[in-house]
Amino acid sequence: MKIEEKQDTLEILNYVVRNTQMGCNTLNQLCEDAKTSALKKELETQKEHYSEVLNKATVMLHNMGEDAEKLGPMTKVSTYVGVAANTMRDSSPRHMADMLIQGSTMGVVDITKRLKDYPNVTPEAHALADSLMHFEQDNIEHLKAFL
Repeated sequence: MKIEEKQDTLEILNYVVRNTQMGCNTLNQLCEDAKTSALKKELETQKEHYSEVLNKATVMLHNMGEDAEKLGPMTKVSTYVGVAANTMRDSSPRHMADMLIQGSTMGVVDITKRLKDYPNVTPEAHALADSLMHFEQDNIEHLKAFL
């Protein structure tokens, strides 16, 4: 593997790891407050998929001889506080769906930018990032039902 390819692949895979960790953490928190079984089921399904992608990215990094980057403690705390503050004001399914749609939209934009910023990524890592982007797009469509 060429140096550029390895660097770009590490960047993409670590982004996928951070994105999916954030998704899992947020969904864990929101599942506790979900007021309808339909929303809770949707959140659990999304969380399972984020976990699967996280595991795939972690294995790919491990196969490259690298450890996955973890979310920093400040990122975890600020996200937790932000979600808690948002749901304290309004924990309706509509508001939760709106929050998650905004997060998934940011994810789609970020993944798109990163794939353009790191063009030398391996086909496997590109496919994983691309599948995460499509998953985020699907999440947006599924969550519209709760608006």
